[in-house]
Amino acid sequence: MVDAEVPTVSSFERCRNETIGRKTLGQILEAGRRAPSPGRVQSAEFIVIESDKRKKVSELAGDGRLEQAPTLVAVVVDRERLERNLGSGAGRFAEGEAAVAVQNMRVAAERHGISSLWVGGFDRGRIGKALKVPESREVAAVVGFAYTDDPVEQDPKFAMNDVVFYDFYDNQIASQFDGIEWEGLYDTADTADRVLRRWVDSARRRLHRVL
Repeated sequence: MVDAEVPTVSSFERCRNETIGRKTLGQILEAGRRAPSPGRVQSAEFIVIESDKRKKVSELAGDGRLEQAPTLVAVVVDRERLERNLGSGAGRFAEGEAAVAVQNMRVAAERHGISSLWVGGFDRGRIGKALKVPESREVAAVVGFAYTDDPVEQDPKFAMNDVVFYDFYDNQIASQFDGIEWEGLYDTADTADRVLRRWVDSARRRLHRVL
């Protein structure tokens, strides 16, 4: 189990035929609006799509599951605004701002029992044209929000000790500290593998002390 303070989100394959209330939707959008922004420029904007246009957006995004969702939110970014305020090259920060806004909205939705589907990698020009987005802006992501009876949980993650290092790359964190019991440190179902990793980390600690 993940600690309750660590936000998790779920996705969906099928949705219930249930609309999302205005108050709840407002809270989800507010979470996106309040996402951190480089230099406080706030280059992210949002388009709520609840009409039949969902079908067209779903087709252009290349994911039929979006059409099922009663509410879609397209996250639009303004690279030019970032560059005007922060200088040449700052437009690259737009992707990060969009990603944080999406995650904020997904976490807020989950608190209301709403699953979400984050889609990217589509032809931004075509979706932008369908949503009448000015040429100076682009759609960075489309997120579907829906109630579902079968939420799809997040995929298993690599163990913390496989992706967290200390001081330099590949110096695994568990090899540096005695007796730490962090959740997810050895996140594997293979008990023998977990025991082996603990033994290797213990050996590394002894080696560091000698050196």
